[in-house]
Amino acid sequence: MWLPWDWAFYLAAALLVFAFVARARAPHWRTGLVSFAQEAGFVSVIYAIWQLGNSVTVTGTEQAIHRGHQVWDVERDLHLPSEITTQHWALHAHWLIKLGNVYYIAAHVPVLGIFLFWCYFRHRDLYPKWRTRLFLATFASMALQLIPVAPPRLTIPGIVDTGLLYGPDVYDPSGKGFAPQLAAMPSVHCVWALLVGFAAVRVSTSRWRWLGAAHAVLTIMFVVITGNHYWLDGIVGGGLLALAVPVQMGLHATWARIRGRVVGDVALAPLPEPALVSR
Repeated sequence: MWLPWDWAFYLAAALLVFAFVARARAPHWRTGLVSFAQEAGFVSVIYAIWQLGNSVTVTGTEQAIHRGHQVWDVERDLHLPSEITTQHWALHAHWLIKLGNVYYIAAHVPVLGIFLFWCYFRHRDLYPKWRTRLFLATFASMALQLIPVAPPRLTIPGIVDTGLLYGPDVYDPSGKGFAPQLAAMPSVHCVWALLVGFAAVRVSTSRWRWLGAAHAVLTIMFVVITGNHYWLDGIVGGGLLALAVPVQMGLHATWARIRGRVVGDVALAPLPEPALVSR
């Protein structure tokens, strides 16, 4: 079971307070530990936002199904592959469907965590910008998910609910988890997987970086064949990530200017006159 959003916020607050106090009280005390605590706090905030978004009740079943049909119509206009054809092809291999169900549930958060851990310790100079882009893309995704959109398995005739059919099922069969199912567009699964894939290829020269790209491809394929999301989710997720890049660069440049002015003002401030010592 994932950590609830409120406990994630408590954890983030504790880590950030610890980092702030440690820097203020003992700026040279175990700076590596303090820096890691600060970054863990930031990531906990991102996780809490994601969990909070999943707990928000998105109402309007009829509107959600209508928007699902609109997504389907847009895909036909763009000549995207059919989710029905793709899933029916995959249904010939039951092992592939079961793998997709497990991957959809189990790989989402852990793979992102592994990437962040790896990027922090192996590419520390590039880590901050990818962490910020993750935050921006996640926040934009959760905001858009407040507009209800039903997933293909609840919208398109012929799409099978593979989780219900083969298990494991990510949603409560009693119907308790039905409201979050109406937040199918855009898919945070796709956003996070695309960020991992793109970032891994950009920041590393190792041949292992292609595991990140493979994760992105597998995630997009599995969210479709399980009936949980549309092909268009991958395109929208990529668009949100692309928008997060210039926003992050703009925020970084603005912060650099502000910090430069503050440091410059301090540097230009006249030094105090030395005190006269009486003899």
